[in-house]
Amino acid sequence: KPVPDLISFRAYAKLIHDGHDEFRPRMNDVLDRLSRTAPNDSSVLSALARREVQKGTPTALDKATQYLNRAVKSDHSGAEDFLLLAQLDSRANKHAEAIEVLKRAMDRNPYSPEFAESIAAEYFKVGDYRNVFDVARRALELFPDDKRLRTLMNQVQSAMLDGLSSSHSP
Repeated sequence: KPVPDLISFRAYAKLIHDGHDEFRPRMNDVLDRLSRTAPNDSSVLSALARREVQKGTPTALDKATQYLNRAVKSDHSGAEDFLLLAQLDSRANKHAEAIEVLKRAMDRNPYSPEFAESIAAEYFKVGDYRNVFDVARRALELFPDDKRLRTLMNQVQSAMLDGLSSSHSP
């Protein structure tokens, strides 16, 4: 009896994750079949997105974003899918979209500091220091030892102080 493609795909993905890259061609063959037979499976969409990201072309990155947008609608998508989608949105200067993706992810898993860190970083990129400060302050209540959040908060405080001092200069 043949092994179902989804089982083979997950086994190959685990092997590749563990350093056995020689299984990548087999996994890609199975992934191609799954893209036709299980086109809405979140793990398939995630793998298709990652394969497109590896290509690195603007068209491939757009395609990866489309796959991930579909994947994160599933209850089975992982944190890494949300983070990658937000990174792709951010690279495309779609910061508002990146923030929304990260907020949805944080709603699903409020005890993961990566989402708060990434939201604060996105706000920092667009110069929205008030929201950086608010996100970092709330997250530091849950994750008091988070160095990235603490660094962002310090950078915001410095930027805000620099802004105040330069606005009062002659």
